[in-house]
Amino acid sequence: MDYVYYSPVHGIIPLRYEHLTKNNKEVDSLSFLSTDTSIRKIINHDNEQEYFFWDAKHNYKTNYKPFRLFIPPFNKGSYKTLLENYNIEFIRTGIEANRKCSVYKISSKYNNTYSYLIWVDSKSRLILRANLINSRNLLLEEFRVLSSTILPPSDNDNENDKKLLVNEVNSEKYNSESFDWHSNWIPQGFQKFNSTEYKLKLNGKKVQVKMYTDHLFYFSIYFTHGESTQNVENRVVKLGPQIMESKNLNGNLVTVIGSLPLKTINKILKNVSSESTN
Repeated sequence: MDYVYYSPVHGIIPLRYEHLTKNNKEVDSLSFLSTDTSIRKIINHDNEQEYFFWDAKHNYKTNYKPFRLFIPPFNKGSYKTLLENYNIEFIRTGIEANRKCSVYKISSKYNNTYSYLIWVDSKSRLILRANLINSRNLLLEEFRVLSSTILPPSDNDNENDKKLLVNEVNSEKYNSESFDWHSNWIPQGFQKFNSTEYKLKLNGKKVQVKMYTDHLFYFSIYFTHGESTQNVENRVVKLGPQIMESKNLNGNLVTVIGSLPLKTINKILKNVSSESTN
């Protein structure tokens, strides 16, 4: 699938998304078709993410799941799952990429996330366009498909072509019940799908992460032990639809990052508590 991604922050970026299922395993590939970006390709397989850059010396892989920008929504998961947390409203019919489409609006039942307008191919049911909008209907980002191809299953895929990458980030799944901090409020419909812990290379500080999703949006809570930054309260960083907000907590640094409205990010952050003091 070739498409363009647009946001007021990143501008227009041409991309190619490919998905393969083989032996009950899934492989996703995202290629950046412009040298204006430093990254060239991202590959997801076997619970790992591999990053390829135009400058190959920066290539690396990681076995935890950071947020993936620029990925078309709804490629995975089911609308039945979305119906648990979202209203799906038919708006009209239309034309996109020279194909007849049905246009739907997907909005949260709890008013704690953004909304999507999606253009669905009437025949293939592929998403040909998706506009992320806020409560004032302002465009935050857009995915627009230029061309797509569905290939039949093949036995000729060579899994041995994977390149060995360097600079692996040592990270493991952890039982977050052992963490000495708690997230006391999570937006309705969201569930934790991963926990991880790692150490920062520069200072050896321990970072613990909890990751949540409602099958459409994601957010993560980062807890950095012994990392206290003055005047960090109410510091908000916005990058397109993504928002990052941090606070000091008993000498530790807590950061919430997600593609959610600021009021939701702020409430998540305010409800993180800890008995740990550094």
